[in-house]
Amino acid sequence: MSRSSDKTSSKKVPKKKQKEVSEKIKEALVDRQKVQDLIRELDNMGYKSAADTLNIFSMM
Repeated sequence: MSRSSDKTSSKKVPKKKQKEVSEKIKEALVDRQKVQDLIRELDNMGYKSAADTLNIFSMM
């Protein structure tokens, strides 16, 4: 199975969505629960790489 046909494959946050995602991250950083909610939201949107990165930083 090729990676492109894998429904769980990760995609980068598109340039036009980066500001929106950035604002969501800034808002979420004040509350651990909001961070976890945002991680799930990003993952559900298919931005697994962004979700994984945020998860790593939230553990620090």
